[in-house]
Amino acid sequence: MDGDAKVKQQFDDDKIIVEVDGSINENFKISIDGFDNVKTVDFNLDKVKMMNSSGVKNWFNFIHSIPDAIKLNYKNVPPVIIMQMNLVEGFLTKNTTVESFYAPYYDESNDCEVFKLLVTSELQGLNAPTFKNEDGEDLEFDAIEEVYFKFLEKLK
Repeated sequence: MDGDAKVKQQFDDDKIIVEVDGSINENFKISIDGFDNVKTVDFNLDKVKMMNSSGVKNWFNFIHSIPDAIKLNYKNVPPVIIMQMNLVEGFLTKNTTVESFYAPYYDESNDCEVFKLLVTSELQGLNAPTFKNEDGEDLEFDAIEEVYFKFLEKLK
């Protein structure tokens, strides 16, 4: 099926870097052969387009197959994954961090949605940072902060 996720893995000392590109669905398959000397798995999810319920199940089973001693670090997480982090109990394991993620903003003057990359360590509470468009006008956060940022409380 066109659009199915493609997975690229790169080993870097005690880290595995996993890049996912496409849709995480019923055809999604991922495995990592051997965790010897691995301390961290970095997931770059920048190019994930969609995740359906079968994809959630496949992802969930995969991350729960990774030994607890290994840190899972998510980068460039799109809103479709944030939604699952907020809804699915156990999607975020106790050894998970989210380094960065995208948040939706609305640009009223250009009538379009804009996704801004947020760095988790730079956030102050569950408040959306403010941004301006090219014309210096404020962008409006396009979600309910308490709902969208709920996953951050699970990381504590």
